[in-house]
Amino acid sequence: MQTYSGLVELARICASQAHFTKDREVARELWRMALEYQYKAAALDNGKLPDVGLPTKLNAGRTSAAV
Repeated sequence: MQTYSGLVELARICASQAHFTKDREVARELWRMALEYQYKAAALDNGKLPDVGLPTKLNAGRTSAAV
């Protein structure tokens, strides 16, 4: 079973890597993964979304993940 802190850490890692990659498709996939981990963490914390960072310019406008 995944823990809240583990999921938040994974979400932050993915969001951070999305900021640094130069490949648009990779950035989108990393951001999608970050959102997925963020939502899973929120499910363990009464729906409260943890802060994982702002979306990159490459992902601007994309606010939800297909989970």
